[in-house]
Amino acid sequence: MKKILRLTEHELINILKKTVNEAKYSSVANILRGGIRKNIKTIAILTAENPKGVEAGNEYNKEANQKLKTFLKTARLGYRPIKGSYGTSENSFIINNISLDDAIIIGEKFKQDTIVFGEVVGGDGNEISMSFKMVGTDPDKPKEFRKVIADNEVFISRNEAEDFFSEVGGRKFVIPFYGTIDKFKGEGDKFFVTNKDYSDTKWQGGKAEPTSVSTELDDELNELQERAIRTCCSTSYNLRGRIEKIIKENYQ
Repeated sequence: MKKILRLTEHELINILKKTVNEAKYSSVANILRGGIRKNIKTIAILTAENPKGVEAGNEYNKEANQKLKTFLKTARLGYRPIKGSYGTSENSFIINNISLDDAIIIGEKFKQDTIVFGEVVGGDGNEISMSFKMVGTDPDKPKEFRKVIADNEVFISRNEAEDFFSEVGGRKFVIPFYGTIDKFKGEGDKFFVTNKDYSDTKWQGGKAEPTSVSTELDDELNELQERAIRTCCSTSYNLRGRIEKIIKENYQ
């Protein structure tokens, strides 16, 4: 007799949520890889929240993003809501098949510091991918500042990211315009910083690998450790408190 697997309502809901979230992330990932979703040639990632990169209140942000959604619907632009953090937490949108000029106009309209624009490149025997640009759109800055700030041709999955990431379905991803930095505790209880540079990485299917990786000691944290060992009483206690705070925020 076959054994029947019975799931509780809570377990079933969690399985369904996980399946739905994975589908959401896979759909976005296929767009960002370029060429897989053949009907999507360009995208923009932008928000109406936190104008000029300054954190605004929840009420303002909610109203501003509602105005942006209404604008996108009126313009008949397809969009998908995503979450993220770019110095401050934000609710953003991936907008499909929008021109760079229109994306810049929207960024200016909603007083955004920058927007991200992606365009499918390649074909005719070349590897197809999506090329990304970060473009300045602050309407109060001179025209020469409203230009391409950085560019890259890959995105990476990076669930450990604490800031400067986008998130969909509970999965974080990064377009590494400025590379990535990870901190970890290594041999001899020393702390290290690993810098990964993706500036020349090309999309070749599968996982996008960094073009260079460099590792160095985190001098600041190791110096705090040495000072804590050499001192005592309240001084040592305070130093160890600072160390624990840094470890909690950056190393766990």
